[in-house]
Amino acid sequence: MKQSKQKKRNSVIVAGVLVMGLALTGCSEANEPVVKNSTPSSNAVNTIAAVKYNTNPDGSSKIIGSELVKGFRFPVQSLGGLTDKADLIVIGTVIDEGKNVKVSLSDGSSTDSLQTKLKSKGGEFTFDAAQQKVKIHEVLYGNPDLKEITYSQLGVIGNDDGQTKVKQNKKYLFVLKKDPIRDVYASVSFEEGVYLIDEKDKVKSMSANLELSKYDTLDLKVLKDDLKKAKK
Repeated sequence: MKQSKQKKRNSVIVAGVLVMGLALTGCSEANEPVVKNSTPSSNAVNTIAAVKYNTNPDGSSKIIGSELVKGFRFPVQSLGGLTDKADLIVIGTVIDEGKNVKVSLSDGSSTDSLQTKLKSKGGEFTFDAAQQKVKIHEVLYGNPDLKEITYSQLGVIGNDDGQTKVKQNKKYLFVLKKDPIRDVYASVSFEEGVYLIDEKDKVKSMSANLELSKYDTLDLKVLKDDLKKAKK
């Protein structure tokens, strides 16, 4: 009986994570991009230079909050795999400290709009979500008219358990999935869908995924170009 209850609880947790869109990702492969530069000459010859990616990113300083729930992360093997399920890809700045929200899931007996029907009768289950406002500077994919969104992460403000939290007044590139029930967005595959952008427009993946961290210390333009190619 105890084992049965544990299985039901696990299924509810999985459903909760999926509803929030925090572990959604694709696994499609993307070809390695190249940058084409036109070199002036009498024959107008075009030269092709391969991008020099960071093959040895430093992940020692990274805090990966989703390691606690890594069983719910789908493996991302390429940038194309990351963007495959994305509804929105934007560059934006976090503009508030945020708030903590209790997201409630039940067996469907409640009429609360925050709840969703589950096939199992595991009863009610709630989990914490940290929500922050993001001012959008540029839309790379998705609705070009969006100026601001609510970004939702697993866990509570000020605590990286569940997911490493973004910081107020910091700029990021977000690969996002829209919540199917609430008017919020969550990053695809937890930290893997988030890149920090510094004052010099250099990027740093918030994940330890080597395929995604190869953009660490590179110019934002390189990541933007590759994202656009991967999401075509």
